[in-house]
Amino acid sequence: MGNTGESCVALFLSIQKHMRRIFKLRSSEMASLFAAAIWSASHLSVMAQPANDAFANAITLSGLPAQTFGSNVGATKQAGEPNHAGNTGGRSVWWRWTSPVSGKVFMDTSGSGFDTLLAVYGGDSIASLIAVASNDDDQLIPEIETSRIWFEAALGTTYRIAVDGYSGGSGPIQFHVTEPSRPINDNFAQRLLLSGTNIQTSGTNVDATREAGEPAHDGQPGSRSVWWRWVTPSNGIVEVTTVATDFDTALAVYEGNSVNALTLVVSNDQSPLGGNTSAVTFEAVAGHEYAIAVEGVFSEEGTINLTLELLPRPNLSIQRDSAGAPLRLCLNGVADRSYLIESTSTLGNQGVWSPVLTNLNLVGNTWCVTNPPSTNPLRQFYRAVLIP
Repeated sequence: MGNTGESCVALFLSIQKHMRRIFKLRSSEMASLFAAAIWSASHLSVMAQPANDAFANAITLSGLPAQTFGSNVGATKQAGEPNHAGNTGGRSVWWRWTSPVSGKVFMDTSGSGFDTLLAVYGGDSIASLIAVASNDDDQLIPEIETSRIWFEAALGTTYRIAVDGYSGGSGPIQFHVTEPSRPINDNFAQRLLLSGTNIQTSGTNVDATREAGEPAHDGQPGSRSVWWRWVTPSNGIVEVTTVATDFDTALAVYEGNSVNALTLVVSNDQSPLGGNTSAVTFEAVAGHEYAIAVEGVFSEEGTINLTLELLPRPNLSIQRDSAGAPLRLCLNGVADRSYLIESTSTLGNQGVWSPVLTNLNLVGNTWCVTNPPSTNPLRQFYRAVLIP
């Protein structure tokens, strides 16, 4: 009520200054004058304390982007309230916002009518606030003295936002929550279509996000995923890699039509050939659509190089010229590719496949070996696997 009293004093001093004129007023005029004084004091008392002056009365913001208007005229600073952006301030107001994404967001007070302080916190009370980000003057346009911050928001997390005035300044507030320009294939629903059987494409996951319900690709922590989709033109072995990508990737292939109801086909963090990029192979079925996600491990970001190649299934044959003759195993595949030959003595779910010949590099299309290793000379099964 301090502002109300000061306004009333000023009003009555003004009346005193024109005392002679006031004494000449008729009684009806005097009544109108004092009614105006009472209305002004009442109006000022409403403006004296914004509805969101207290932390507990923070106004809820929704969505992304979000925008609101307000004022900190007549606002106060609570006991135990921190100094926002390192300044004592003294006229703070509060909002709360729950992030609908995991990823980078921006907040600013551009358009406000005074020198602002902006701070974002986690926590449910003044006493338990955890600083997330703060700013006094926007570094992009410091001369206008409004504030701007950015931080990595977590999906579903509620943030507490304080706007204060530098050294107690006050006035009208404009507050905005925005997001950076996201990659076009940031969301599962906007995954980019790949066509063909030998594909090389590039993209970026800079400022990408993780959606609600999106799985952790290859179990890795991160929030920078982008998506592609590919329909298999024929049966075969598919190899997908992120070779030559400039950050640590996680790669995953799925089936399904919704980001929160996907079936994993195959995934990888570190390529079997080494390095921080990823590589997978899987058996593709003609006509099936596969969703491909590339993410930065621990939210790394950069330029993505994605390759996809559909290869014929390797053909493994067993040859023996006559009874008792040496066994001859021949692999027919793709030249200059590496294969692994595995064996088991039991087919079905109980069978355990063990590598017996590794890193077979085909100079031509065929590779053969006589008397391959065997753990059971009476019954042995073999298969060939493409190495990414």
